Amino acid sequence: MDGAHTLNVVGFLKSAKQLERRFDMLMSRVDDRDETQAPEWQAERAGPPKPRGASGPGRRRPRRRKPPEPPSTRLMSAASGRLIGSTVDKRLFILSGGMYGGSSWSAMFCIAAATREESVANECRAFLRDSVATVARLGLHAWLCDLIDDARQAAFTGVPSSRMPLLIRSMGDVKLARQCTIASGARYISDRRLRSEVIVEHCEQTHRFAAYSLLQWGNSKRDNGIAFMLLTRPNIGAAMLHETRATGRGSASRNAAARRIAEYLAALREQADRQYAWVCAQHGAVGFLPEDLAAINRRADEGEPDSAEFDRGGKGEPKELLDVDRRYLFDARHVIAAYRGLWNLPDDGVRLAEIGHGADPPSASLWRNRIYLRMIAEMLLGAASAADLADGFAARDRERFERGVARLEQIVAIVRNAGLTAAPTLLAPSVSPNFGELKRLSFSERDRRLRVHARVEADMAAVMLAYLPDPDVARQAGAALIRGDLTAYAKVVGDWRTRLRVRMPCT
Repeated sequence: MDGAHTLNVVGFLKSAKQLERRFDMLMSRVDDRDETQAPEWQAERAGPPKPRGASGPGRRRPRRRKPPEPPSTRLMSAASGRLIGSTVDKRLFILSGGMYGGSSWSAMFCIAAATREESVANECRAFLRDSVATVARLGLHAWLCDLIDDARQAAFTGVPSSRMPLLIRSMGDVKLARQCTIASGARYISDRRLRSEVIVEHCEQTHRFAAYSLLQWGNSKRDNGIAFMLLTRPNIGAAMLHETRATGRGSASRNAAARRIAEYLAALREQADRQYAWVCAQHGAVGFLPEDLAAINRRADEGEPDSAEFDRGGKGEPKELLDVDRRYLFDARHVIAAYRGLWNLPDDGVRLAEIGHGADPPSASLWRNRIYLRMIAEMLLGAASAADLADGFAARDRERFERGVARLEQIVAIVRNAGLTAAPTLLAPSVSPNFGELKRLSFSERDRRLRVHARVEADMAAVMLAYLPDPDVARQAGAALIRGDLTAYAKVVGDWRTRLRVRMPCT
């Protein structure tokens, strides 16, 4: 077991048992459609269940009806988007999503139960049992390290891993079943370009899944930090995860360079926190735009127009939430101004990898330190969404840089008027594909849309990990966002807001 014992191994094994029991029950049923629980959109429309075998007058045999499809406007998470056209058991979807987050393995379990294809089901059982056996014997850290190493080896060699789920790319039921019966490990892909794409996608999903597992089963601030690194800088995050496992076993760290980089980034964050606290204490409104402060002050005095406290004439948003919003706006305004100010200046030449190998860090001030600016961009937007801003500046590509600025300004407007915790929900309609859109797309275009959407879900999880001050709330919110569950996310932040309001002083 993990010596550090910061991960809930018992909870993981219990959830795995529930998933296995539900999956085996569905696979053992004789009637495939009649006994499968309706998906969420079907359950909302359907009335109470009718007795089995009941038929109306003049009808000798009940006609099998096609299950209703979800509304065309229903937003799909990256995980549920791979299940279009299948009758999905809602309980199984929840259990598999809780175990494997937004990865394609959660979709594999649902598709196997929907199609009753034994070869697909055997793939799922093998992965689940391997997960349980490794975690029970060595712990969660060891299992996650093993998954990451396996995915990285596949990326290095160009040979797909046997642990890569077949639904890493969308395909029809017939093709999925045929792939599972291929003798050569069920992972051979003849098209070299497609093989390279799915291997990279599997590596990305594995890093996201490892981050999700740390958030779902972790209980320490260090787990949050490693998860953030896995989402923004996977190489460093994977090394930190290996170091945690080595420390738990009483071994020495095997990656001194990654440890130096992580310590340097943490030192930059601490320096920024001290600087921000000093600016707020000494100068108050300095560093904020007037329109930002006006909106924050209005929310502090009046509250949100759609809240019960506002209707009762109560006090506005809790101070803790407003402090989060102020810090986000402060960092966002400063990083844009800093990048613009450095546009025509040469780079200082110091790279993060060189610091890991013992080079001296840059001597520039905080907001002229390009390493810090990239780190802040990733905290504000997440790694994928910050690429246009940071890489556009590095390449002095004005068009790409301004595209990144526009993306950041979009979130800034939400934070200013509704708060950072509202950003994932308000951004969802603009980034989440709906059922009608995905259904009309080809498999390749559908996969592209789902990849982009999964990256946005992971990016918003990274933002919450970076800015929410309560580590438990940040952990739960991040896990919900990675698996694409906006309902669970809204409950987490809503309950947190309620607890903060209860502690607010009476006026």
